[in-house]
Amino acid sequence: MTLPVIAVIDAKPEFNDEVELALRDMLLPTRAEGGCLQYELTQDQASSTRWIMVERWQDELALERHLVSAHMDQLGVALSGRIIDLKIYRLNLIA
Repeated sequence: MTLPVIAVIDAKPEFNDEVELALRDMLLPTRAEGGCLQYELTQDQASSTRWIMVERWQDELALERHLVSAHMDQLGVALSGRIIDLKIYRLNLIA
């Protein structure tokens, strides 16, 4: 069974453009990873500084490999000091 993941990133307003760019830079390398079935960047309609990654992974191992990838390390550096909050939700697909 696949593993759905939602990542919610709240940018500091003064860094919103930089956060968006850093998240966009994640799209191609992540989508090229083995086991990545979906990786989409969305923006909350009610808050332009809230970014939501909608992800689906083949399994837990694929997600774990993603989390230790070089581009995830780069994202951590790019977001450092520029976000208010980051929440990651690993979900169980029910139906």
